[in-house]
Amino acid sequence: MRSTTIRSLALALPSARIGNDELIERFGEKSMRSIARMSGIEERRVAPLDQCASDLGFDAAQRLISHLHLAPDEIDLLIFCSQTPDYRMPATASVLQGRLGMGERC
Repeated sequence: MRSTTIRSLALALPSARIGNDELIERFGEKSMRSIARMSGIEERRVAPLDQCASDLGFDAAQRLISHLHLAPDEIDLLIFCSQTPDYRMPATASVLQGRLGMGERC
């Protein structure tokens, strides 16, 4: 195995935000205060219904590829991390590999 280097990272977040105050009616004030105290989470990012995880990953990857002046087929490894994948199978990283035009060795 040849040496591996992570040259850069990119991320994308949906622009819409929902604060804990907006969720009190649904989950109760006590629950929301408890969540904030235990986790530190004060707000969540929410994607529109027509946007999926691979759309956000695609945007982030395109910015990264452009910033690094790379061709997609020069990339050997794509790591995609999400709690909300597009599908169970195939993996969203595989979907992105195809959308971005990365080579088969990636």
